[in-house]
Amino acid sequence: MSGCIPVVFNRDVRYAFQDIFYYDEFTIFIEEDRILHGGETLTDILDNYSKYEIRLMQISLKRVAQFLQYGQYGHGEDAATIAIRSLLY
Repeated sequence: MSGCIPVVFNRDVRYAFQDIFYYDEFTIFIEEDRILHGGETLTDILDNYSKYEIRLMQISLKRVAQFLQYGQYGHGEDAATIAIRSLLY
């Protein structure tokens, strides 16, 4: 992951390991209605986030990135090891 903050339009989906990670720390959630019926553009909404807020999200994302990726062989835990552990316990 290169520091790109996920932008998500649906909170009604179960996200990987959401019981372990607090997605609000590294994800921007936008209600669809704000764009479809509210007259806002995606750019308008994203421009309201300060550089400081974005940087905090990037730092939080960096802390959890390895756990959301598969194939980090030999580099500690990744999404696969967390999934296996959750099945075993």
